[in-house]
Amino acid sequence: MAFSKGIKGAVVTATALFASAEAAAAMKALSRANCLLAVNESITYDRPLFRRRQGSAASTHHAQGELRPRHVVGAANNGAFWWRFRAYDYSHSERITVKGYHTWIFQGAVNTRHTYAVDCSLTEW
Repeated sequence: MAFSKGIKGAVVTATALFASAEAAAAMKALSRANCLLAVNESITYDRPLFRRRQGSAASTHHAQGELRPRHVVGAANNGAFWWRFRAYDYSHSERITVKGYHTWIFQGAVNTRHTYAVDCSLTEW
């Protein structure tokens, strides 16, 4: 009987761990650089479930070959509860390197991810 309860408890605990890992893994982060129409951006998003979480996205844009960033942009809804945070601009005519910093809160824990792009990162979608 005690053995059976121990097995059930282990299964419940393992299921909760997998469910938590799966839910946290559902959040995606990506950066894109030099896409059509000079799109340079970093995006934090929950796909395909579109669950709202508190989060943010910031994007640092460097002209390739320069040490100092041209600027840093943040998502307009940083800190809010939403399924997508997009930090972007369309102002560069030269080739850009994009570095992204992404955060979201899941089950009271802050999750962070860094991204980097010199191309459109189409395989990330």
